[in-house]
Amino acid sequence: MTRRALIAGVARDCGAHLSGVFANLERIAACYDEVSFCFVENDSTDDTQAQLAQFGRGRPSFHLFNLDGLGQLPIRTLRLEYARNLYLSFARTNPAVAHCDELVVIDMDDAGGFPIDPDQFAIARARLDQDAGLAGVFANQRGLYYDLWALRAAGWCPDDVWLAMAQACMEPGVTEEMAYDRVMAPRVRAIDPSSPLIEVDSAFGGLGIYRLSALRASTATYHGAQMHALPISGNGLAIIRMQCCEHVALNRGLRAAGHRLCIDPGLVNRLMPSSARFPPGAFRSMMF
Repeated sequence: MTRRALIAGVARDCGAHLSGVFANLERIAACYDEVSFCFVENDSTDDTQAQLAQFGRGRPSFHLFNLDGLGQLPIRTLRLEYARNLYLSFARTNPAVAHCDELVVIDMDDAGGFPIDPDQFAIARARLDQDAGLAGVFANQRGLYYDLWALRAAGWCPDDVWLAMAQACMEPGVTEEMAYDRVMAPRVRAIDPSSPLIEVDSAFGGLGIYRLSALRASTATYHGAQMHALPISGNGLAIIRMQCCEHVALNRGLRAAGHRLCIDPGLVNRLMPSSARFPPGAFRSMMF
């Protein structure tokens, strides 16, 4: 069976990490009969744009979109939402990639530079051939699993962990450390790479492989902000506008359409020390 993929990512000021990312792109490309590339870059002050252009030189299907000026938008996840929806629209509608079977999304910063095992990637992408109901497969990290923000999984991380942290800290007498112990700590875990697939409602982890037919049949998009009215003491409400992980809305749209999504524990794309600790107050910088 001939397999063709569109490999996509967004980039800004990540020139220092691109050599490792490019090496991974070559490893991933070797797992397909044919690949196309689509990258979205904006407002870089280093040589990111030049490196991307150089990587694409001579490749028959390479597409680089520049969105200089997007940096004027102060909310990071809204910038990511806009950029990711550009490559998503390209994947869904552009005739140049209509023949592609899969969309591979990779982080272009330091998270994308850890050497991926091409054999494990080939196993992960082959799962889409083996299971018609599976629409997406995501990476794992050796050591602690780190992308709790994109994760939605019953019994593990059922909601937005940073919103839950914010809610906990609104309770009288609850400190950030207390909230961490209650909300975050139970979700922090390691996944043995030899474990079976883990079904989720959303994940990313810096690397995802999507079935393009599922994405093309869906109207779901990336979405990077949320607003909530939360009860506070004294019977009042606190209105919270907060960034959210842009991957969740897209993944939930696929799940709502009846597709399945999984973390493949054997697809390792990062090392995270078991002593790593998420900053308890990080949610404060996500509010706007």
